[in-house]
Amino acid sequence: MPHLVRLGRRHAEMRLQNHVAGWANLKIKRGKGRRDVQMYGPPFRDVSYNNLSGSLPRWIQEQNLQLNLVANNFNLESSNYSSVLPYGLHCLQRNFPCNRGSPIYSSFAINCAGPTITSHDIVYESDNEPLGPATYYLTDTNRWGVSNVGYFIGSNNIQYNIISTSTVTNTQESRLFQRARISASSLRYYGVGLQNGKYTVTLQFVELANFTTIGWKSFGRRVFDIYVQGNLVEKDFDITRVAGGVLRRAVQRKYPAQAWHLYKNNRQLELVDSKLSEFSEEEVKVLIGVALLCTQTLPSSRPSMSRVIAMLCGDMEVSTINSKPGYLIEWAFNDVTTFVSDDINEECEDTSHYISSTRLRTTDKTLEISASEALLH
Repeated sequence: MPHLVRLGRRHAEMRLQNHVAGWANLKIKRGKGRRDVQMYGPPFRDVSYNNLSGSLPRWIQEQNLQLNLVANNFNLESSNYSSVLPYGLHCLQRNFPCNRGSPIYSSFAINCAGPTITSHDIVYESDNEPLGPATYYLTDTNRWGVSNVGYFIGSNNIQYNIISTSTVTNTQESRLFQRARISASSLRYYGVGLQNGKYTVTLQFVELANFTTIGWKSFGRRVFDIYVQGNLVEKDFDITRVAGGVLRRAVQRKYPAQAWHLYKNNRQLELVDSKLSEFSEEEVKVLIGVALLCTQTLPSSRPSMSRVIAMLCGDMEVSTINSKPGYLIEWAFNDVTTFVSDDINEECEDTSHYISSTRLRTTDKTLEISASEALLH
């Protein structure tokens, strides 16, 4: 179960994906010898992340309907029915427009399913808004939001959070682990209006469930995937296994939110400075592609200067990038391939001053930070 979240970027996204799917309000009854499957509660529909556009349909006015419309392209200003939806959909459309032109935040922290708590000078904002099988929520400051999808089959008293007064170990702040969010399918958190820069997503988990029961709560079945900026960073994450089999023991994970993640998910344009009102999308993609090629870990994988100029001028296609670039703080390699560009071979007879073997480690913390910042920007 996710507990507290800290993450960033102008639009940052963290998703926990379970393997149990919930989709629509329904009742399925099969023939003799088959099991009846019944869903309780209000009707709900999830059409998030579908690239839908245009005006909102009339059927969204259905009484007590739970509806998740996050990450589409609806024209909300011209829609006559947007007033019936929960606050925040205008910020949670696919391009996440709120504060995009003038980002005002550089971080945020959330106490998932719990009240506001200050710990070690960090204010963890409350996240106790009730969620359902197809719901979303955005704070009144437009700083962050949450979206949930999924239905727990076989229960008529559905709860999307869990509360425990048990002692949690491996933490100095047990107050942050008294409540947690749970989801039957997908739980996403969004950072909105965040400044450009290098960010780290910090997630803390604790298993509060009682595994003496059967079904979806049973041991060995509570696993989920973790995505950061659309990039899969953990597959089949099992809190209890990571905690060494110890129940109610807190565990922590940290993930960088990097340009590479956006590139891999075809979202390079989110790296553009928000102060730029006009720019060529194709030129941006070319520049980012060339930058990623030039920062490959192995010198032999980087293009020569003549190729760089040709790609920037449009005389040559940007080469396919299949490997994550290596930043200075990550370099620790020994590439025996001679790194001499074609330009140098043509113009210089003596190339003995070029390095054929590279080994670089940054040991000074100040240098390490400045080097990584320069490469990311």
